[in-house]
Formats: sequence, structure tokens, C-alpha cells
Amino acid sequence: MRQSRQKAYASGCGQLFMTRRSDYQKAGTHESIRSSRHDGLKLPAAYRKADMSTDIVDGTSLASCRMYRSAAQVLRGLAKNASEGIASPALIIPFSSILLGGTVLPWVGLVGSILTGQTTALIISIIALLVSHVPRMLAVGQFRQSWFGAFCHTPAVVTFVAIQWFALVNHMLGRQVAWRGRV
Repeated sequence: MRQSRQKAYASGCGQLFMTRRSDYQKAGTHESIRSSRHDGLKLPAAYRKADMSTDIVDGTSLASCRMYRSAAQVLRGLAKNASEGIASPALIIPFSSILLGGTVLPWVGLVGSILTGQTTALIISIIALLVSHVPRMLAVGQFRQSWFGAFCHTPAVVTFVAIQWFALVNHMLGRQVAWRGRV
């Protein structure tokens, strides 16, 4: 991401975006992405299209943000722009496979290996669980996140994937998700 200015590597955080006014104007401001509600990806892509670099940094010491206060807000917030990302027809199956395969499958393997007494499968399952969950645990300390949230990582990933499928179905049926009074 830091070695290239290609749009494919563009990523950002819609809650906190820091820039110089002149660069923001060169990228076309939010006007250049007005057809999207996915400014966390689209605005950095506009910068890169204007031949500027973007980066993601740890902003933990700069700001805090609580975007959602209820399950309904989480659903609408994640579904509002999902079809521009993972919930697109071309990406939903590969991303669902990766997310569920990397998070749920190790648990299935662990239970299956315990029930069948397969030592090799048990070792592989434990390694897979460590690979998929240790980064989440490390993020708890690094970004001052909740241990409860880290403990709920697997159910959260399953819920996230379900929301992506919900968003895809809504998109295919022509339903738009209202977000903060806008569709």
C-alpha cells in the first residue's frame, strides 16, 4: 500500500480522515465521491487517482468514535454500503469463504478432532485457531479494545458475513438502506 499509488491499494477510515485542504481539493473533495456512502474507501481512491499517496495510521491517541448504539444501527450501518464492497456479487462468495473458513472452520476442526481422537487434526486446528485469533487479541492491547469483543470474534465474523448476505439480497431486490435519514 505504501509503495504504490494504485487505486487498488486505497483504504481509509470514514470516521477520521486527515488531509491538507489543497490535497482534498486536488482529489475533488467529497463531490468526487457523492454517488457513494463508502468514503472510507472511495475518498482515498480519489486521492490516488489524483496521483497522491494515502496511508492508514493508528489514530487511537487522536480520537475516539462510537458509531452505533444499538443492534439495528449496526445492521443499517454495515449494510448501507456493503454492496460497494464485500456484498457485491463478484466478492460475496470468496470473502464469505475466507472469513468463515479462517474463523469458523478451525473450531469445527477442533471439535471434530477431539471427537474422533485425531491428534494431527487437533494440532492443525489449534494452530489455525491461533493464526486466526491471536491478531485479534493483539489488537485489544494495541488499540485499547474490549476483551469481550475479542472473545466474541467468531460470532462477530459470522454475524458480519450474514449482514453482507442480507445487504446483497436487499441490493438485488432494489431496496436501499436508510442511514442517518439518507438513502
